[in-house]
Amino acid sequence: MTAAATAIDLPKTGFIRSRDLVPGLVPIGRSTLHLWVKQGKFPAPVKLAPATTAWKCEDVRAWMEARK
Repeated sequence: MTAAATAIDLPKTGFIRSRDLVPGLVPIGRSTLHLWVKQGKFPAPVKLAPATTAWKCEDVRAWMEARK
């Protein structure tokens, strides 16, 4: 995904890593993203492996739709 990605470019299912999520789809920094997760303002990621964390595309899409 590129920095110009939109919700339409977000796959319907699957997972998205933070490097593809910010600032392309969510125009904030990574530290703000993790703060929002702690505060419940953004969906929580899932642990795919010991060193791999990602967000469900469905959760990100729902969050984006709710903010319209």
